[in-house]
Amino acid sequence: MKVSIIILTVLLVVSSQLVGCNSDKPQQESNTSDSIKMDAEQGLRDANERLYSGLNDMFEGNIDTLVDLWSHSDEVTQMGPWGERLTGWEAVASSYRHL
Repeated sequence: MKVSIIILTVLLVVSSQLVGCNSDKPQQESNTSDSIKMDAEQGLRDANERLYSGLNDMFEGNIDTLVDLWSHSDEVTQMGPWGERLTGWEAVASSYRHL
């Protein structure tokens, strides 16, 4: 019985900490956090839409949209559909030129 009470107490303390971790923050800060989250989600949606638009353009023979989306740095990488890994913009761009 004692062990059950101790375990229950520990669970209660931990859960109250998890639930109440934002309870002492002002509402304005919470609204700011929500706004940042919504902006990030919209940014992801926009990027996703640009990617799929670029892929559709590629299937129609125009790779310019995808080329504009890629980073042109030496650190950029791409994993090809057959497992090859390309590193650097020149290698990635070259693979697009062969499409």
